Amino acid sequence: MSSPQDPFYIVKEEIQDSIDKLQSTFHQWETVPSNTGERVHLTKELQTGCESIEWQVDELDKAIAVASRDPSWYGIDEVELEKRRRWTSTARTQ
Repeated sequence: MSSPQDPFYIVKEEIQDSIDKLQSTFHQWETVPSNTGERVHLTKELQTGCESIEWQVDELDKAIAVASRDPSWYGIDEVELEKRRRWTSTARTQ
């Protein structure tokens, strides 16, 4: 099993925080009238946030792929790898 200092969990938490903030911005965006400067600003913020999160999740997927080549070297097993893959899939959906 992975250690509490495993970088995956540190990065996962940072990405989840970004997703949570982006969802909050989206809910704000939904309530703002469509032809305002604030709506334009929030739209750009949402697009930038989505691109950033997508890039971070892609990088995490690459790290998972590297770890899957020799899981024992990284102190993890197949169950943990699958759990990580499921999380990145869920993050993309969010």
